[in-house]
Amino acid sequence: HARRISSYNMTKMLKILYFTPFYSPQSEAAATRAYWLAKVLSEEGHDVEVLNGSSFFFPTPSNKSSFIHRLIKEVLCGIELSVKILLKRSNLVIISSPPFFTAMLGAQTCVLSKKKFILDVRDLYPEIFFELNLIGSSSMIGKTLRILTGICYRKSKATITVTDGLAKEISNYNAKPLVIMNGYDDEIFYPQEKDSKFDRFTLVFHGNLGRVQNIDTLLKLADELIDTDIDILVAGDGPKVDQITRAGKRNIRYLGAIPYQEIPALLRKCHVGLSFRTDDKIGRDAFPVKVFEYVGCGLPVIITPRCDAGRLIEKESMGREFANDDINHIRNYVLDLYKTKPSFTSPKLFTRRNQAKKIIPLIERT
Repeated sequence: HARRISSYNMTKMLKILYFTPFYSPQSEAAATRAYWLAKVLSEEGHDVEVLNGSSFFFPTPSNKSSFIHRLIKEVLCGIELSVKILLKRSNLVIISSPPFFTAMLGAQTCVLSKKKFILDVRDLYPEIFFELNLIGSSSMIGKTLRILTGICYRKSKATITVTDGLAKEISNYNAKPLVIMNGYDDEIFYPQEKDSKFDRFTLVFHGNLGRVQNIDTLLKLADELIDTDIDILVAGDGPKVDQITRAGKRNIRYLGAIPYQEIPALLRKCHVGLSFRTDDKIGRDAFPVKVFEYVGCGLPVIITPRCDAGRLIEKESMGREFANDDINHIRNYVLDLYKTKPSFTSPKLFTRRNQAKKIIPLIERT
């Protein structure tokens, strides 16, 4: 390690501050993404200091909080981030968004203090506020947020994001983002022999059960499969848990929140991964991390609505995408999978490490 660093071009070694709302060993997707990006940068010889928002005095708010509570907590977290940016020595700051208001305050602090920064955009704000009718897009607040967001993009040295759909939307702000997908950790997500699967054919739906998850599609599919030998497992927590438990479908078993370390073993025992999201811009532009995790475990994936994730899955012959109202075709595809029980070797292109390595040339140009 010492030899590698000593031979590295010292003029290119950077002191990097990396803000992330969560960090390993936390189970949130942002934590895993930040871990791998920080890891590959450290391996290149850069000095990376992670600013974990969840360990701040004013920590990153939970997505279960109300909009007003999240707003207040994000602003307080952003003020603390701004202070850290000003006080800590650095050549470059990487800021992960969301939390949107925290990231915006951090980015504006970099602009005012003339510090170089990169934005890592995982969800499109403020557009999500407009989609959820939390803020009017034509209101004074909405217009102001768009102006401030545009300033952040234009003043940043670079922007990275997670899907082609998000990249296209961000380009409307005259930015040219680099797509670095999330991927799967191949040290823990890998296929398993077929004889170790559940005896009954099992579909699995796991992760955050929040506003953008389409539980209606899940319940309709359960109705279509009620008289088959096919089970559906649901693991996770969030605002839509009650919708699942109230439905009382006998072929759906709700497992509650599962520790991240136990998710790979659960997925390996299942046969098909499900990812159903709502019919809106959020659903179409997203590439859910659960999809990569299914792929890592060799599970064929069923995705709604039609989106970037679905197109890639179909291109690589790792599953199918459907419209949310296309329940008959989804059912028929499940029954086909039940008969054939296919599996595949997980593509190394989609590992976390290989995706994270895409940031290295970007850092060298900064």
